[in-house]
Amino acid sequence: MEVYSVNYSQIKKRINSKNNKFSFKFFIIFLIIIVFIGIFTAIKPLKTKNIKFFYVEINSFLNYKEANKLANSVQEQGGAGYIYYDGKYHVLTSLYLKKEDANKVKENLTKDFPTCKILTLEGNLFQRNYNKFQNEIIMNTINLNQNLIKNLYNLSVEIDINQSLNYTTKFDRIKDEYISKTKDFFKSFKLNKFPTQVESMEEILSSLDEILKWKNFCVLKYELINISICQINFLNSF
Repeated sequence: MEVYSVNYSQIKKRINSKNNKFSFKFFIIFLIIIVFIGIFTAIKPLKTKNIKFFYVEINSFLNYKEANKLANSVQEQGGAGYIYYDGKYHVLTSLYLKKEDANKVKENLTKDFPTCKILTLEGNLFQRNYNKFQNEIIMNTINLNQNLIKNLYNLSVEIDINQSLNYTTKFDRIKDEYISKTKDFFKSFKLNKFPTQVESMEEILSSLDEILKWKNFCVLKYELINISICQINFLNSF
């Protein structure tokens, strides 16, 4: 009877060799996973943000002269008289944050201006990959601007319905709390690498300077519309 001797040392070598190869592959895969986790932690997708503004449009023209004539007339009556161009010249009298509020004003104006309608402008910030610092700058800019618009809008509405007897005090609070802060933040924003959006920021700064002069209530309404359109352009530029 033949007896087969088993060479256990050779078998152990082969097993250890396979285990080493497996361990090395596992280690490489593990490293790759760690690297990807690091990348996705550092670079987060920017949240999608949607903003809508509603404007009461008195009329629209293909000719700027006609639009400007109507805009001047609207300003004489206390409206913004803002001209928005998108292939046509739209004469806007006021901005609203809710469509139902814009519709109420439109219904009141339809008797004198049968062409009156609601113009809706929308800004969409789509998801993009930015690092955490850039993400914070963008979202803070949008939120600051929205807070500024809401506060100026509320003041404008109060003036319209003659309930703001202390509007000067309220404006001073907005100036101290929002306008100064927003101007400082936007200046620092310009130092960062968002060249496409700087134009919108510069336009907003210009509007804030005009509001600070506070010539009359038409200026507030006019510049409020301008800031809101800059906000739309800002979102759509990413």
